[in-house]
Amino acid sequence: MSLSGEPDSPEVQATANWLLARGPVLRRESHFYYACYYCAQGMYQAGGKYWRQWNDTMTPALIALQQADGSWPAARGGVVCDTAFALLAMELNYNFLPIYQR
Repeated sequence: MSLSGEPDSPEVQATANWLLARGPVLRRESHFYYACYYCAQGMYQAGGKYWRQWNDTMTPALIALQQADGSWPAARGGVVCDTAFALLAMELNYNFLPIYQR
Protein backbone atom coordinates (compact mmCIF):
# COMPACT_ATOMS: atom_id res chain seq x y z
CA MET A 1 0.00 0.00 0.00
CA SER A 2 2.82 2.38 0.82
CA LEU A 3 4.50 1.88 -2.53
CA SER A 4 1.14 2.23 -4.29
CA GLY A 5 0.66 5.76 -3.00
CA GLU A 6 -1.45 5.02 0.08
CA PRO A 7 1.08 5.13 2.93
CA ASP A 8 -1.46 6.40 5.45
CA SER A 9 -4.12 3.81 4.75
CA PRO A 10 -5.71 1.94 7.67
CA GLU A 11 -4.23 -1.30 6.29
CA VAL A 12 -0.67 0.07 6.50
CA GLN A 13 -1.20 1.30 10.04
CA ALA A 14 -2.82 -1.96 11.14
CA THR A 15 0.02 -4.00 9.67
CA ALA A 16 2.67 -1.74 11.20
CA ASN A 17 0.98 -2.00 14.59
CA TRP A 18 0.87 -5.79 14.24
CA LEU A 19 4.59 -5.89 13.42
CA LEU A 20 5.46 -3.64 16.35
CA ALA A 21 3.56 -5.93 18.66
CA ARG A 22 5.12 -9.13 17.31
CA GLY A 23 8.12 -8.34 15.13
CA PRO A 24 10.80 -8.01 17.78
CA VAL A 25 9.96 -11.50 19.02
CA LEU A 26 10.78 -13.00 15.65
CA ARG A 27 12.94 -16.00 16.37
CA ARG A 28 15.91 -17.08 14.35
CA GLU A 29 13.91 -19.54 12.36
CA SER A 30 14.24 -20.60 8.76
CA HIS A 31 13.40 -17.23 7.19
CA PHE A 32 14.50 -14.88 9.97
CA TYR A 33 16.80 -12.58 7.98
CA TYR A 34 14.48 -12.53 4.99
CA ALA A 35 11.64 -11.50 7.34
CA CYS A 36 13.82 -8.85 9.00
CA TYR A 37 14.62 -7.33 5.62
CA TYR A 38 11.05 -7.13 4.36
CA CYS A 39 9.63 -6.07 7.73
CA ALA A 40 12.25 -3.32 7.88
CA GLN A 41 11.17 -2.18 4.41
CA GLY A 42 7.54 -2.01 5.49
CA MET A 43 8.27 -0.22 8.73
CA TYR A 44 10.56 2.24 6.98
CA GLN A 45 7.83 3.03 4.46
CA ALA A 46 5.30 3.41 7.31
CA GLY A 47 7.73 5.92 8.84
CA GLY A 48 7.51 7.87 12.07
CA LYS A 49 7.01 5.91 15.27
CA TYR A 50 6.82 2.65 13.34
CA TRP A 51 10.28 2.97 11.87
CA ARG A 52 11.82 4.40 15.05
CA GLN A 53 10.51 1.62 17.30
CA TRP A 54 11.33 -1.13 14.81
CA ASN A 55 14.81 0.20 14.12
CA ASP A 56 15.60 0.82 17.80
CA THR A 57 14.73 -2.81 18.56
CA MET A 58 15.81 -4.78 15.51
CA THR A 59 19.11 -3.10 14.64
CA PRO A 60 20.70 -3.94 18.02
CA ALA A 61 19.19 -7.43 17.83
CA LEU A 62 20.77 -8.02 14.42
CA ILE A 63 24.12 -6.58 15.50
CA ALA A 64 24.13 -8.92 18.49
CA LEU A 65 23.84 -11.89 16.11
CA GLN A 66 26.83 -10.86 14.01
CA GLN A 67 29.71 -13.32 14.18
CA ALA A 68 33.37 -12.45 14.79
CA ASP A 69 34.17 -12.76 11.07
CA GLY A 70 31.52 -10.13 10.23
CA SER A 71 28.93 -12.54 8.87
CA TRP A 72 25.59 -13.59 10.28
CA PRO A 73 24.87 -17.23 11.10
CA ALA A 74 22.99 -19.08 8.40
CA ALA A 75 19.31 -19.67 8.95
CA ARG A 76 17.77 -20.79 5.67
CA GLY A 77 19.55 -18.97 2.86
CA GLY A 78 23.12 -19.74 3.84
CA VAL A 79 25.73 -17.44 5.34
CA VAL A 80 26.12 -15.18 2.29
CA CYS A 81 22.41 -14.70 1.67
CA ASP A 82 21.51 -14.25 5.33
CA THR A 83 24.38 -11.81 5.86
CA ALA A 84 23.16 -9.79 2.88
CA PHE A 85 19.60 -9.67 4.24
CA ALA A 86 20.84 -8.61 7.70
CA LEU A 87 22.93 -5.82 6.20
CA LEU A 88 20.17 -4.65 3.89
CA ALA A 89 17.73 -4.53 6.81
CA MET A 90 20.09 -2.14 8.61
CA GLU A 91 21.11 -0.18 5.49
CA LEU A 92 17.85 1.74 5.55
CA ASN A 93 19.43 4.03 8.14
CA TYR A 94 21.81 5.34 5.47
CA ASN A 95 19.58 5.62 2.37
CA PHE A 96 22.34 4.57 0.00
CA LEU A 97 20.02 3.00 -2.55
CA PRO A 98 17.31 5.09 -4.27
CA ILE A 99 14.73 2.32 -3.78
CA TYR A 100 14.91 2.92 -0.02
CA GLN A 101 14.14 6.60 -0.23
CA ARG A 102 10.68 7.79 0.72
